[in-house]
Amino acid sequence: MASVAQPPRILHPTPNHSSLQYSLADIGIEATPSLEKYMKRRELLASSRRSSYESLPTGFPEFADSPATWSSETLKYEDLLYTLNDEEVAEIESALDFFNASSATLNEISATTFPLPILGPKLQNFSDEIYFGRGAAALRGLRPDKYCPFDSTVIFAGISSHVAAERGVQSKLSDFLVHIRNPENKEVPGHAVRFTFTRNALPFHNDSYDVIAMYVLEGSSTGGQGYWASSAQVYNDIAATRPGLISTLAKSDWPFENSCSASLVSPRPLLYPGGNRPFFYYSRINLTGSTVQPRSAKIPQLSDVQADALDALHFTAAKHAMVVPQLKGDMYFVNNLAILHAREAYADGPEGQRRHLMRLWLSDEKFGYSIPQELKWRWDEVFSDSARQNGRWTVEKEHSTCPIFIPRSLYNDESSGSTS
Repeated sequence: MASVAQPPRILHPTPNHSSLQYSLADIGIEATPSLEKYMKRRELLASSRRSSYESLPTGFPEFADSPATWSSETLKYEDLLYTLNDEEVAEIESALDFFNASSATLNEISATTFPLPILGPKLQNFSDEIYFGRGAAALRGLRPDKYCPFDSTVIFAGISSHVAAERGVQSKLSDFLVHIRNPENKEVPGHAVRFTFTRNALPFHNDSYDVIAMYVLEGSSTGGQGYWASSAQVYNDIAATRPGLISTLAKSDWPFENSCSASLVSPRPLLYPGGNRPFFYYSRINLTGSTVQPRSAKIPQLSDVQADALDALHFTAAKHAMVVPQLKGDMYFVNNLAILHAREAYADGPEGQRRHLMRLWLSDEKFGYSIPQELKWRWDEVFSDSARQNGRWTVEKEHSTCPIFIPRSLYNDESSGSTS
């Protein structure tokens, strides 16, 4: 499991003060979490009494209680999975024919232009599960090889429109649809390939919107499975075992890098109260940099206490995470604020057998969390009418000018594209 975003299931190792043969200066923090460095840093912070104050900040509950509070011991991916029957698959294909025979454009895909009288009510129940239940739902039973790229796009967007009606843009170029695929045949500079589009493991994070929708068109040759962790379960574990970390995570001094420019840093919290539904909102890579997206040395670096909290967040999520197999044909929907997600490193097969997922960002204005004022700009940017009116769809497997290849300076936050 060394290459996996989920490390060994160790939450908070007990510091051992007997042999301190290293210093905090020797311990950095990288995009890929290191259990060894986490343990060493904890030991040194405990010995120097520099760990977080052991109390919860005002406004944060001692315990978050909701249906979205679960661990891998109590919930499996299969519990969230609905398998389509032949009648429902036929109905999806009839809706595809209906849309293709109409004059509607891709921007006009909706529950009306992609009618599903039998399956539709079940997909509306998905929305209840995602927003008010366990935070995720999944479909199985489609065969992507049956459909051309355009039809796959219509099917994905059509089904998604019954789960959450609003689609958000995923780039400054107003892409509604993004293909998660390693661009190994593209000659592009390393800094222009976002970490998501490499074959590396992705640490736990979330993205910037209500719901993420993914459709697996092709699986990987080896590896590549996902991990979901309940934000409420992660919060409860940290609050019970190291409550001082809640204060650290909730402080407004985390130096998020907005672009490669050293002048564009947005300090804000990683953790928000959310009433009795506290939630995390962060991308680790945006705080640490990575080999393909190095963090500028000119901007503030994480303190040792922040690095300890960031690693604790990752390892706590790993402790409770369920495995998401991401099988070919699976389509799943995840509440971005209720669930943290990660990805295992993977290897592709030959051309035609390379891992390929489609991604949409969705919202339903009737539901959702109460978004803090300091984050509303991000939701407005993703779901603004002006951006969506100019939205575009890339139905081919490879993008020519999409989020994979344009400079990071066109993005406001790394969390706008860290997924899966």
